[in-house]
Amino acid sequence: MPRTSPLAGEHVLITGGSSGIGLALAISLVRRNANVTLVARDASRLKATAATLRELDCRKRGVDPWVCTRVADVTDAKQVNWGKELERGRERGKRSRFLFSLFLSQPD
Repeated sequence: MPRTSPLAGEHVLITGGSSGIGLALAISLVRRNANVTLVARDASRLKATAATLRELDCRKRGVDPWVCTRVADVTDAKQVNWGKELERGRERGKRSRFLFSLFLSQPD
């Protein structure tokens, strides 16, 4: 009997999701059948990342991951409505979680 991941069907919003740690988290979550929303500043990178995630071995396992992207700079509160993102995730998953994968640097 196949084991089901505890994250199957969950929605996870990942900031910095188009590269680095955020991308690694997204890959791991999609492979565990989670739905993801990626938030990052670079639209073209987000688009490419989403395509890559959708083409993981999920299709062979009969899973069609829900991968959504949002172009935003999370350091600007006007660009991201976390409540709206949380609601959108609830529509697609059992519950929503946030993973903030970003590095903020202080100007010299």
